[in-house]
Amino acid sequence: MNENGGNGNFTRNNLIYRSTDGGNTWTNTYTGPAFQGAHRTNSGYFACMYNSPAYWRHMGWGEPAAFNHVVSYVYAASNPGNNDPGDVFYIRSTDSGVTFSAPFQLNSNTEATKGQWQPNLSVSDAGTLFATSTPCYQMHARKSNDNGVTWLADDTLSDVASPLPLQGDPGIQPLYAGDYDYGSSILTKHVTSWVDGRNPINGASQQDAFTDRELVGFAVTTTTPACNSIINTQPVDFIINLSDPVDPATVQATDFTVNNIAANSFALSNGNATITFHFNSSPVVTQGPQTMHIPANAFNRASDNQGNFEFMCDFCYAITPLQVTTTNPPVGGTFSPPAPGDYQYDVNFNQAVDPASVQTSDLTLTGNVGGSVTAVSLVNGNTTARFTVHFNFGGSVTASIGAGAITAVGCNPNAAFSLKTIMT
Repeated sequence: MNENGGNGNFTRNNLIYRSTDGGNTWTNTYTGPAFQGAHRTNSGYFACMYNSPAYWRHMGWGEPAAFNHVVSYVYAASNPGNNDPGDVFYIRSTDSGVTFSAPFQLNSNTEATKGQWQPNLSVSDAGTLFATSTPCYQMHARKSNDNGVTWLADDTLSDVASPLPLQGDPGIQPLYAGDYDYGSSILTKHVTSWVDGRNPINGASQQDAFTDRELVGFAVTTTTPACNSIINTQPVDFIINLSDPVDPATVQATDFTVNNIAANSFALSNGNATITFHFNSSPVVTQGPQTMHIPANAFNRASDNQGNFEFMCDFCYAITPLQVTTTNPPVGGTFSPPAPGDYQYDVNFNQAVDPASVQTSDLTLTGNVGGSVTAVSLVNGNTTARFTVHFNFGGSVTASIGAGAITAVGCNPNAAFSLKTIMT
């Protein structure tokens, strides 16, 4: 979030950054319109949710969550029109954080004297979202079972309304309360934490930490093959682990498909919390991405007859891991004539690579100041990446390709590669 200098300036802008290389680099993909952050007053730089005296710093930021390229974000904004100090809003992106929907207000309480702030958000592997926030003063929450498309009703999360938790420790910054109470999701449940003042000491409420959880719902938790895994065999049995036991009478073999091919039979185990779907012949035929799917409400949870959430995920079938076999110049070889100049550098793979996955930034040069990669093309039936490199000075250089930078058959990532070539 751009806090625009704070110090009584309550204008904010939401910022989204995205990394596609495991967090090494980040790109600002979205800058949202200006809004007034949640506040009643400020103390120096920080906006605060209480005044007389100023207390509980909060600048308006919330928490992002991402699942299947859908990016969700919650934040808190004030309403200058009616002086409401804070409401919680949700925005949603379906293009990996480039564009976002119009804000949707999550809190149902619209009394202008009651602020909502410090929201957090978590997303599960089943695509459920759980958002919580701090109204005056009992934690509230809303849940989405379809990755933010629709939301269930606003509901209380903490079991009591408490007095305002005070900051009585002179060794702690007096504005701090409940900072960074981020939500998380682990397998079958969303978890969150907060502070409230339900337990007074000597008649004064204090900040005590509490936690609670919300079950994801009836969902697939893990599978074999695992989602996003790479396998080199053609299985006929697929293991589906569920968050709860299933009603056996509601299960059919056709509930589960791989590449739109339905299973032929199934077996239950693990107290009916695991289904093994069997195919008479493997649905995994061609190397590349494979898709497992169970539609919503295909079968029911035994305890309450709730239908399952939709399950869909991919794994990769690749017989041989993609790796570099040789280079030209080879390890310890030389580029000629002597630098400065442009040179051809061939990287040979053990199988054809995906053209769309190859770019100049895949090859990194280190150890030689000013060395750069200026072009790349594929030759030899896409088994050789021919890079054009430029050097201003002679000496040694290390050429590297990071793991997963290049793929074959749409999903088979390369193993990390690095070698030292001597220049003259």
